[in-house]
Amino acid sequence: MLKILRTIIRYTIIFSYIISLKFFLTLYWNPKLLLQRLFEKEKALRVLHIWNVAGVSNTLVYELRKLNVQADIIVRKDLDIFHFCKVHEECFIKKPTSFLKFFITTVSLSKKYDILHIHGYDWIISFLRFVYRRKILVLHYHGSEIRYRNEEKKEKFKHADFIAVSTHDLLEHISATYMPNPVDLDLFTRINKAHNKTALVIQAYEKFSKTKELSMKEAEKRKLNLAVLIRQRHLIPYNLFPRFLELFEFYIDIRQEPTKEKILDTLSLTALQALALGVKVIFKDKIIEELPEEHHPEKVTSKWMEIYHSLIKK
Repeated sequence: MLKILRTIIRYTIIFSYIISLKFFLTLYWNPKLLLQRLFEKEKALRVLHIWNVAGVSNTLVYELRKLNVQADIIVRKDLDIFHFCKVHEECFIKKPTSFLKFFITTVSLSKKYDILHIHGYDWIISFLRFVYRRKILVLHYHGSEIRYRNEEKKEKFKHADFIAVSTHDLLEHISATYMPNPVDLDLFTRINKAHNKTALVIQAYEKFSKTKELSMKEAEKRKLNLAVLIRQRHLIPYNLFPRFLELFEFYIDIRQEPTKEKILDTLSLTALQALALGVKVIFKDKIIEELPEEHHPEKVTSKWMEIYHSLIKK
């Protein structure tokens, strides 16, 4: 037993000498590398969100930063008609005001990030892949930018390391992973009381008469006073939108698809935001009163973190 103990001690001493020698040799030949290995903390994950569809980037980046991710957004300020930039303004690293400035700034900034998360604005992915061969590129589609357009977009798909869609119906048009839309629960929190027996429907364009026609029938059936907001004509800033939406007891979620004019079969992001405010949503002849848990921001962010880390490890 004593011999075994002496042998263990002897080999422990020899091993410690080898480690010490390696330490001093490394310090002599490359002191900077050694000091980095000894004292440098693990770098935070760096993710750049390119473009901002319906404020989804606002919510994702805001939540990712709570998890110590270095997450930022770049958009074109001149095209931000709903003033998404005014919500969580600190999350926007750059807001160029022209196409050329946006393109140059995006390509230049991208070198600092581990992952480039592109929201709908897929034309830029081929340029980013050409410049950054090994960079992780995520394509994230939200609606009409991919619906019925998968054939013309095929060339873009091959440049992506991961493709996501934010509603189930989009899976009919593309092979992708469903990632639920997050709702900003800090922004969409009720302050004012709703007016009883009132309902709202949002019509994207004036020509979408089917939305108005079906909503009027729904409101008449339930004896509700209906307000129709034509978004093309009345632009409500994103930071003020919760104060408008919370005034109604019901939100009627009927949407027309822009190209085929069919009624969409999934809950809209506006309906989800209404539910967060306590507004009841009428959808497919049913009343929904609670925000589904999968749309809570911490749940969505957690799923994205899993995706990001799995892509980094590949």
